[in-house]
Amino acid sequence: MLVRTAASAADVERVCATSSAIFGTDVEDETHGLPAWRSRVETMGGRIYFVEGSDGAVLGFVFVHDHATRPKTTHIWIAGTHPSARRSGIMRHLFQHCRNECASQDFLTVNTYPDKFPNMPPFLAVLGYNRIDIEGDKHCYALALHGE
Repeated sequence: MLVRTAASAADVERVCATSSAIFGTDVEDETHGLPAWRSRVETMGGRIYFVEGSDGAVLGFVFVHDHATRPKTTHIWIAGTHPSARRSGIMRHLFQHCRNECASQDFLTVNTYPDKFPNMPPFLAVLGYNRIDIEGDKHCYALALHGE
């Protein structure tokens, strides 16, 4: 399974459009749409990893950026798999790719909302993430990359 890195504005737009379709958000939404994606790429060291199908359609993606408050930490901001590709190992492969790409960091973090995404906490646990905080409906997880 080949993981690509978004290398152009067109790549960012394609993956963002897939995210909008998966999560039902507007591409121009200020919080999770293209303006936010562009901002995080430009100002927070954002990187987008994605997998395409044989037809070139984006099947899954992970968007990571430098953590805003924790040094040597990369944060997984948003990740998704197209419904037609779920349970095929794409997300696991993308998360492993992030782990490899971020090996020089101390931690990978990710937040999720278990009420909306009930499969995420067990998925993260299998990958070695530990819940480190709960902020309202949001659960925060971290993976120590060097055995801390």
